Amino acid sequence: MVSSRKQKLFGIIGGSLGHSLSPLIHNYLFRRFRLDYCYTKFEIEHTQIAKIIDSIRTLNISGANVTFPYKEKLIPYLDKLDKTSQTTGAVNTIKNSHGKLTGYNTDLFGIRATLQNRLNINLKGQTILLLGAGGAARACLVELIRQKPKRIIVANRDFARAESIISRTRISGNNTDIRAIDIHGINNPEYMERLSLLANSTSADPSFLSGVIRKLARNRFHRDMKIFDLNYGRRALPESCRKYPIRYIDGLYMLTAQAAAGFRIWTGIKVEPDDIYKYVSKKIAG
Repeated sequence: MVSSRKQKLFGIIGGSLGHSLSPLIHNYLFRRFRLDYCYTKFEIEHTQIAKIIDSIRTLNISGANVTFPYKEKLIPYLDKLDKTSQTTGAVNTIKNSHGKLTGYNTDLFGIRATLQNRLNINLKGQTILLLGAGGAARACLVELIRQKPKRIIVANRDFARAESIISRTRISGNNTDIRAIDIHGINNPEYMERLSLLANSTSADPSFLSGVIRKLARNRFHRDMKIFDLNYGRRALPESCRKYPIRYIDGLYMLTAQAAAGFRIWTGIKVEPDDIYKYVSKKIAG
């Protein structure tokens, strides 16, 4: 994509971006507020991280979003981290200020907005199961801890990685019991009890996730429980995982809410997530 000299360039950095709705969202916002900006995709390999960061500086790219699998891996290349990215150990938004790159994590805002505005759930004193231990899981764990639940169980195929995000995510003054389990032992009664929320942050193979959900459904699902899938589109949980008589929300609203927060970081303009959500939903519906 070629931009004029005065036009500001933004984009999203990720490994596989065919499904991404971020260009749709941000180019809509740029048009809406009559900004001479454009937003594109930067699909890279692991070996190109240093190169893309160098390009942001040398080409004066004004900002970028970061998605799977680089939310943690980009951090060493940045000049500064704000409090949100320091707390989560993950970055999903970069702002370029005269060659100095600052990392932010607006996933926190997206998760909080979804819990409050879409799921309308009170998690204080409740039990939560979090699937996954990547960059999105870090932000999710931080926000869930702030909700003051009784217990959070982090389940991942790599048990050591689940333990790692727990050890690095501690919020002072909080007494939530947080423990890691191997996802294959997810139905172990020693760890599991009546769940109020299942939060899925992993993009694991759909057939594998279907098996995990079926295991849980036998003994742990109840009508008051809710599922929050941080993924959207083809990366969301398959339809077979949504057939149970419980409330299911995918990650589309989270995406629009975190995009609103990122847009404000770049431009200083506040926009309501609901406005973006309505626009994107209409576009998806055709």
